[in-house]
Amino acid sequence: RPRALPAQPPRAPARRRRNTEAPVLGVVEEHHAILGYLARLKTAGGLAQPATLLHVDSHADLGVPRPFPGAAPPLSPPRALEAYAEPNDWILLAALAGLVDRVIFVEPPWSNQLRCCLYDTNATFSFVVGLDRYGDVRVDVAEGEFVREHFGHVFWRDGERRTGDSAHFRQAKRLEVTVVAADHGDAPEVVEEVLARDDGGKPLVVDVDLTFFAVESPGSADVRERYGLRYDELETLYHLAWDFPRLDAAYFKRGDARARDEGDAKDYGQKVARKVGGFVPLAGKKRSHFAAAFERALGGRNLEPWRLRALTDYAARLDVPDRPVTPEAQRELELFLEQPFHVPSLDRHALDMDYLVGKVVEPILDAVVDAGRGAPALVVVARSPGYAPPTHLHETECRVLNSLARRYRTIEITHEARVDARRTACARVPDFEYVLADGERVPQ
Repeated sequence: RPRALPAQPPRAPARRRRNTEAPVLGVVEEHHAILGYLARLKTAGGLAQPATLLHVDSHADLGVPRPFPGAAPPLSPPRALEAYAEPNDWILLAALAGLVDRVIFVEPPWSNQLRCCLYDTNATFSFVVGLDRYGDVRVDVAEGEFVREHFGHVFWRDGERRTGDSAHFRQAKRLEVTVVAADHGDAPEVVEEVLARDDGGKPLVVDVDLTFFAVESPGSADVRERYGLRYDELETLYHLAWDFPRLDAAYFKRGDARARDEGDAKDYGQKVARKVGGFVPLAGKKRSHFAAAFERALGGRNLEPWRLRALTDYAARLDVPDRPVTPEAQRELELFLEQPFHVPSLDRHALDMDYLVGKVVEPILDAVVDAGRGAPALVVVARSPGYAPPTHLHETECRVLNSLARRYRTIEITHEARVDARRTACARVPDFEYVLADGERVPQ
């Protein structure tokens, strides 16, 4: 299995062979830094019309951004848009700025941001994004009130749902979002069908967040630090709470996205063995404070009795201090369950990356070619600190960059001056050349 090589000293410029037709391949830290790349592309004439965004991520990033002054989001200087965005809400801001009007969100099975409530495998939704009379960003869901209600957990800001009637919006922009289950065997065909609806001149932006391959969250990090839990213990709790099977390369090979939610085990022992690798509950084990707190963190989930028992039994047997849980710790448990989590062991991750890159992501990128599209206008890889596990970052980034660099025949990795693009020591043969984005200067 090919592995990323350590970084090497760059060769002399005279020996470099650059592909002038290759798209910009950029690396960013926080995901909303992609807005600067989109603004530069717009200024350079590379976005004559809003782009289609191929968004490969564990997060939808469809949160509602903060208000901005004026009638339209600012595009100059390139980083101006970032002042009104966070990593989880930059897509709606890009739509309001006329940079994007179609999104293909490839969602892995450990993410339940949209799949939990709105679709089984693949679905397309039409939105209108605009400003209300107070200048706040709101979203209208064209499918009607029922779907609008179910998007309330997505379009949320400052304690209130930010949906509304587009008839009262200012600066309204349309946004189509197709959600594709990455574990569905037909995912590449779905992507190809969506791209086929684009006209020939519509630009494409490929956006790969490294959390697609392994992901934690501030909530899971807090729980892990507070209780000293291992990643595999957190995974067991998370999978039992969501009723997930083991989500590894073997699962993806089945190509059946419904397998995640439709287990065929009948009795309690079989189901628990399938979820936690043979764990047998301890009969008569007293429920701990941690187990009680975890049950409270489940909120209004109507769990089957066997699954609730499995959760509390497993939580009770964990080696954590048995003391009352503080309100802060209780909230950390709730946040842990709200956001995607998937952190396999390093050995398992290395094996899974073979399949996820070679048999999931690359066929989806092949669909771009099959749809008659040329090279993307822009390719961006997001490291997403705080969400992409730092222990897995090197393996993940190097495998992804190597794949993208081979596909688009480029040796240049673009970055802004604030980004240490070399910190993961990713390289290939010939080695990457790291270049500053347009208008950036080396920090003094």
